[in-house]
Amino acid sequence: MVSLGSAADFKPSQSSPLPAEPAAIALIDIRMPGRDGLWLAEQIRHRWSQTAIIVATGADDLGSIEKSRQIGAVDYVLKPFDRELLRQAMERAGKAIE
Repeated sequence: MVSLGSAADFKPSQSSPLPAEPAAIALIDIRMPGRDGLWLAEQIRHRWSQTAIIVATGADDLGSIEKSRQIGAVDYVLKPFDRELLRQAMERAGKAIE
């Protein structure tokens, strides 16, 4: 498992928040300080097309849902989500990378 750390660790002046090795699954919150999670999802998709992306947000925003689909996210979950919903999203992501 590779951890990107928290959004608070990323400084907008950095060229890339991504580690050297890809993660199999990336769970990304849309709302982050500095750059948003959709930007991060695009960076991951550009660098590692095989990484399964799950987008999480507290807002049911049709524009964000569509953008996450365009980026190629395998799932979009609304917060607060229970463990079962997260487990199902992770299962779908796991199937997407098989």
